[in-house]
Amino acid sequence: MHLTKRNKMNQIRKTKLIFLHIALISAVLCGKTYAQDKKEEPKPEAPKSVLAEEIEVVRPYKPVLANASKIRRNPDLNESPTYKPTLTYSILNKKLELNTDIRQLQYQQLETPKISELNNSLIKAGLGSFKTGIGEFYLNNGRDQAMQTGFFAKHFAQSGAIKRQEFSEQHLGAFLKSVGKNTSFSTQANYKGFGTYFYGADPLALPSVLSDPEKQRLSVIQLIADLGSTYDSNPEGINYGLKLDANLFKNSTSAKENSIVVSGMATKKWRAFNFGLRSSLDLTTVNLESNTVKNNLTRLNPFANYQANGLQVNIGLNLVQESGILKRTNLFPVVHAEFTIAPDYAVFFAGLNGDVQKTSLNEFSFENPYLGRSISIQNSVVKNHFFAGVKGNAGEVLGYKASVWMKRIQDLPLLVNSSSRLNRFEISYAQGISQLSGFDAQVDIKATDKLNISSKLQAINYKLENETKAWFKPSLRLESQLRAQVSQKINLSSSLVYQGETFGKGLNAEAISLDSFLDISVGAEYQVTKKWSAFAQANNLLNKAYQQYLYYPRLGLNFFGGLQYSF
Repeated sequence: MHLTKRNKMNQIRKTKLIFLHIALISAVLCGKTYAQDKKEEPKPEAPKSVLAEEIEVVRPYKPVLANASKIRRNPDLNESPTYKPTLTYSILNKKLELNTDIRQLQYQQLETPKISELNNSLIKAGLGSFKTGIGEFYLNNGRDQAMQTGFFAKHFAQSGAIKRQEFSEQHLGAFLKSVGKNTSFSTQANYKGFGTYFYGADPLALPSVLSDPEKQRLSVIQLIADLGSTYDSNPEGINYGLKLDANLFKNSTSAKENSIVVSGMATKKWRAFNFGLRSSLDLTTVNLESNTVKNNLTRLNPFANYQANGLQVNIGLNLVQESGILKRTNLFPVVHAEFTIAPDYAVFFAGLNGDVQKTSLNEFSFENPYLGRSISIQNSVVKNHFFAGVKGNAGEVLGYKASVWMKRIQDLPLLVNSSSRLNRFEISYAQGISQLSGFDAQVDIKATDKLNISSKLQAINYKLENETKAWFKPSLRLESQLRAQVSQKINLSSSLVYQGETFGKGLNAEAISLDSFLDISVGAEYQVTKKWSAFAQANNLLNKAYQQYLYYPRLGLNFFGGLQYSF
């Protein structure tokens, strides 16, 4: 019963809805019909000052019950859900920099290089032809910036084919150096000895003398002490230095020479100028077979140095007071200037000076160990010495220096054969003024860190007043050294010495020519282990027994080798 009434009510509702829809549709159709009959009037244009635009309002989607019919009753098996990954974010704590400014480049700090281990000491020994014997020993305390100390000993001996053609050389030394905050101090004690015989073939000597030549032994003990200021951060400070040099020399002919030299220096910088004073006191006593000679020199050298804008000028005086052999006062100008033509490539230099050259028995004996008993001691005076030249570098590979010079020397010392024994020599002096002119050149080549070449050339022209020749003075001399590292274990070395023609003074003052010579030596070293190495050397490869002094031929081709141990 109740269902019947309910159904009737639903039918009535449906009927009402149908009539309502029909009415709405009719009203719409009538409106359209009326609009077609009415004339359309133009719409007034919006004023230009008014902004006309269409606004679309977008609202979130809100489904209604009427849209439920759009839902599929059966699911779509081809539909796949969209995968949305879960994202994680990390915020960097970094300042955002503006690129409008140029910022400074940040350099990468280099690692501190490892300090290589050094061997502080070594022992070296070897043997060779001509009864060659070699022995060397070095001892050092190691790497220390505040103090260095050590000891060394060297021995070298050879014996030739000529009767008593024997040579032996020894060198001993100990040293100490201490560097403090404001001062540095160093001292060393040395002994140098050289032994040989008067083996020269004297044409005037008796057969008994030639069969048993006399022995010659040279020895000198040297003591050096040096005290000076270290680097001062104050550029206007005073720098100073003090040095003591004492030598005790003697030979087999009972000749002795004792000398003590005390020298000092002080400089003061003011703006572009540097003012200074050098001075020295040389006290020398020479004991000969017949007499005793004193040869004292006092030097005083004030100077002023200016350096700025590629120009360096040094002006001073050289005051030398002689006493003992001859009392004489000498005053010489000292001028030296340098001008930079091309920075790091060429520097022009020139100068003028003068000095007193001391005749030292010690120096002449080691230059020529065959001095006799009759020795004359006399100083020579360099009246003036003018020089000019160019020095500089051609990059990092080549360094050079070349100069021309002229000297005027009074009482030039020369070595001549003794008139009584021709195989012994005396010191003679060219009386008057001798004029010397020459050319010096030096070249240093460093092609790589493993190849070094150094060469030195000297050419001299002599004009003497009372001598026909500059006895035993070469007019041309060339010296060159080469060192190359072939590998980490092999090092090669070579040396070359060329000396032009020289002349010796014969019995009747005639000039005896000594031919020019070329002496070439080569050497090699092989590093067997970290501490052991082997060495070999060959001298006088041309096997020419040349004479540097008359009647004294040198050894021919000789070679030696040995081992070296470092620790």
